[in-house]
Order: sequence, then structure tokens, then C-alpha cells
Amino acid sequence: MNGELAQQTMRYSRTVKKKAKSQTSTLCPGIHVGESIRTRTTEQGSFLFNILLVGDSASGKSTLLYSFAHKHFCLQHCVTVGVELGSGIVDVAGRAIKLTCWDTVGAARFRSIVRTYYEDAAGALLVYDITRRETFDDCSYWIQKLKAGNPETVVMLLGNMSDVAEKRQVSFEEGRSLADMHGLRFLETSAYTGSMVNEAFLALAKVLYIMNRHVLEVAAARTCAQCARSATRQDRYKSEARANP
Repeated sequence: MNGELAQQTMRYSRTVKKKAKSQTSTLCPGIHVGESIRTRTTEQGSFLFNILLVGDSASGKSTLLYSFAHKHFCLQHCVTVGVELGSGIVDVAGRAIKLTCWDTVGAARFRSIVRTYYEDAAGALLVYDITRRETFDDCSYWIQKLKAGNPETVVMLLGNMSDVAEKRQVSFEEGRSLADMHGLRFLETSAYTGSMVNEAFLALAKVLYIMNRHVLEVAAARTCAQCARSATRQDRYKSEARANP
């Protein structure tokens, strides 16, 4: 039964991955694809990054993404099956940065599915629940898998559920120490109150923008030049059509 469910989930995840690519193309018809699909730029000058949310089940990944995308907390939440897609836009240095976010399943029996997304991720938010130590203890596993899948992926560690600090099992210092050990950025968040949620996605977007700024700016300039040439051709065709009805 578990094998059949895993196969169904794998097929669903592939569908979501295809949907992510097709949605990006539909929303941004002027996409310039460079050496990797991890970063893109559109004809409007916006930059796009693929982001993973990883971590154990029930650590708050889906609620964090919902809070970021919709700016409020969702009381009704279904368990993630395979990979769910979400997105949001942040402003970095006057640039609109779109984050295409893949919310991944955390259950151990589905972790092989999540690995297929590692190589396409520019960044990752590794989420644990500060009220459940086992989710923190598993962070080393997730860090190892992320780095094995793509060593260039920028990872940020998030301790979720900061709104119920009285139930805390993992201290702030422990989270920061683990992040420092692996060279990660670290924040504590609350999807329920929205505390530091947007700041987490924004901080990751800033790092990715700084790391890829030169490549993206060149691609944006090239795309804008192509759009300008296309507009000039269209204007010429319209003028010729009016002159020769």
C-alpha cells in the first residue's frame, strides 16, 4: 500500500513540477533562460528564483508559505502530498523579485521524491518546529541532502512556532549555533502571527540577488533590447500597413 501511495505521489509531484514551469512561462512570456532554470529574468525586468521549503512533517512549511503568499494565517490546513506550488513577490534594490516556492513533503517515506527538486533550487528554507526537538535534530539530515543535491543552493534555517515560546524545546542559541556550524543564515518565525515570515523570504531573496546580480542584469538588458527591437518591427509593420491599405 505504501509503495502504491509513493508512486501516486511521485506522479503528482512531476505534474506540479511541470505546472511550475508552465505557470512561469505563462505569467512571464519574456523569460530569458540562462545556464540554469534556477534563476530567470522577464521582459518586465523582474527576477525569478526557485525556492524549496524542506524539513520534517508538521514543522510549519505550508503555513509559512501560505502566510508569505497571502499575508495571513490559514486556519484550515491539509497535509502536503508530494510537492505543492506557491509564489510571492518581494522588492530588492528596487527590483521585483518573484520567488517560485516548492513546498515539499517531509514524511520519511517520500523523501526520495523531494530529492528530484534539489538541483533546480536557487535557495532553500529549512524549517523546524521549536516546540518539537525531533524536527530540529533532523536538520543535519536535510542540510546534507540539500548540499549533496546542489552545493550552490543558498540555505536559510528557520525555527518556526515562535509564538508559543512557552512550549519551546529548542533554544534560539541552539538554532543559531547549528546555522553557524554549517554557514547558514538563521531566523525564528511564526506563521500564526506573521512574525519574521516576510523577512525570511526577503533575506533569502537579497542573498540570491547579490550572488546572481551581474548575470541577471546582463540577461535583463539583453531581454529588454530584444523587446525594443520587436516593438520597433511591429511599429514599422503597422506603418507599412497604413501606407498600403
